[in-house]
Amino acid sequence: MAKILRGLNGREYPVELQADFTPHNRFGDGVRTNTPAAVESRAVLARRLRGHALGPVRLVPKDPAQP
Repeated sequence: MAKILRGLNGREYPVELQADFTPHNRFGDGVRTNTPAAVESRAVLARRLRGHALGPVRLVPKDPAQP
């Protein structure tokens, strides 16, 4: 399920919420994003996502090999 998140810095980040445990997501359930700018705001977005319905959420770089 895709979603656009707005960071505290005003930027928008396309993210993909995933509820499955997959090998390419080494942190388990979480959010993957393919925007380099999101890496610099990972902590900010993680704070905004805390308490999300999926449970603990972490931001990890999206694997370019995945569609």
